[in-house]
Amino acid sequence: EFRRVLFRSRLLQIDNGLRADQRTDLKQLLNQLERSLVSDSSSAALTRAASEEIESAQVQAVQAQARQELLFSFVIPFADAPPARLTFSRPAPTREQPDPPYVVDVHSDNNHLGEVWLRSAISKGADKTPTRVELTMWARRKDVAEAAERGSAQLARSLSSAGLEMEGFVVYHAPRPEPAAKTAPPGSILNLQA
Repeated sequence: EFRRVLFRSRLLQIDNGLRADQRTDLKQLLNQLERSLVSDSSSAALTRAASEEIESAQVQAVQAQARQELLFSFVIPFADAPPARLTFSRPAPTREQPDPPYVVDVHSDNNHLGEVWLRSAISKGADKTPTRVELTMWARRKDVAEAAERGSAQLARSLSSAGLEMEGFVVYHAPRPEPAAKTAPPGSILNLQA
């Protein structure tokens, strides 16, 4: 729905005709589109939600950087399937954990597998030991969860041949629980003057 509204607005075609120094960022483009739509329409609401999601991601990235954390999120669109959302993160080093793991979260919802979440925690191994990978998967469909469990030995072998050690692989036949909110919700504003 949102993609159709954006293309109908012709703002993308206008932006593509500009030089790099004349282009606006996506948030500005969405704000222009929202202003051109009827304020109480569903298209305007979708545009506003997309703009707020971008702003929220920017706020979260600034907050993570201030805490010496890594937080990077993006969506991979596919022409023939729903998009996949990826988030890369790493908590700030602490005295107890001077080299915290990198975490990669993937979420996808497609016809072939249904809704699936995968969390990979990647830690450096000690001297001359392989990098360790701890995997957690949540799948709404029972057949997908069972297939993942059956394939865990092959996955461990594949990771090993790539120089990685699978430290664990836990599969849940359930939706992923919502993480505790420690960042700003969509539409929040970061006060840089404080």
